[in-house]
Order: sequence, then C-alpha cells, then structure tokens
Amino acid sequence: MTQLTAEIRSVLDQLAAEAAAGTGPLRLAALATIAGHEPQVRHVIIRRFSPAEMKLVFFCRADDAKFGEIASHPAVELVSYVRDPDRQLRLAGTAVNLTDPALLDELWHRVRPSARSDYVFSRDAAEAMTEAAPTGDQRAPLFRAVEVAIRRVKLLTFENERWIERVYLPAS
Repeated sequence: MTQLTAEIRSVLDQLAAEAAAGTGPLRLAALATIAGHEPQVRHVIIRRFSPAEMKLVFFCRADDAKFGEIASHPAVELVSYVRDPDRQLRLAGTAVNLTDPALLDELWHRVRPSARSDYVFSRDAAEAMTEAAPTGDQRAPLFRAVEVAIRRVKLLTFENERWIERVYLPAS
C-alpha cells in the first residue's frame, strides 16, 4: 500500500505539532545508522518535521559517531513509539548533515540555553571543560543538524492481539 491514509496523516500531523511545540512522545526516536557493516541505534529528538516536504531535522554533535556514520552511509531509519494507543511510527529515509551556516544559525536558536553547553567542548578534551560557554547567539563549535528526507512511512498499530502495518511511500 502506498496511499496516505487518514490514520497515517493524523500521526504525521501529530509529529509536526509535537516538533513545533518542543514536547511530546513522538519526538523521541530511535535512530538506526550503519557503522562499517554493523547497525547502530541510539535515541535522538526530532526538532523539526514537515509533513508537506516529508523531511525532519534532529541535532547532534560534530564528534558524535552518528554524524560520521551518516556521512558514510546516509540510509537511516527512525522509530517512535506511543503506548496509548499502542503504535510505532517508522520513518526510513536518506540523511544529510546540514552545512548551510545561515540555516545552522537559525536552528541553533531552537537549542535551549541550558542545553547549549552540550555542543561546546570536545568530549576528549578534558581541559576544555574549564572554558566558558559561548554567550548570546553565537553558535557552538560542535553543533550540527541532520536532515532526513523520508522515503517510507510505516505505521504499526496493535489491534486484535496483533500488529497491523500500514505503509506510505511519499512521491520523490
């Protein structure tokens, strides 16, 4: 099935609303990437989602393994889970590390001031931890953003004691 059902549209709209509001369970997603020949999975927070463009954005650090894995193997999948009602949203697509300085500056403004220090220092440089964090709107040196162009949406709902899968393939 490749049609956009009302149920899939509703969940995608919910994700867009949660991303815009900065809160909600669909924003927390497990991200699967490839490192060499092995899959790697970790959580990310979806910061922006456009159902019209079928693109999402999450943030990471320049020294995160996922940043390099995406550069080497851009195929990714994200999975979000909501308990009530029991459903999984699986988004497969192609990821790119964003490089446009103006866009990165715009996205940097979405980072809470209390979280900005996460993007300042190299984890390997212990002495750097004593340096001051950037002030004002100056973007931290390790801040990066990743955009995923979604090529497949799977919605799994638990109905009648089994998982029901609905698939949507957006037009490229």
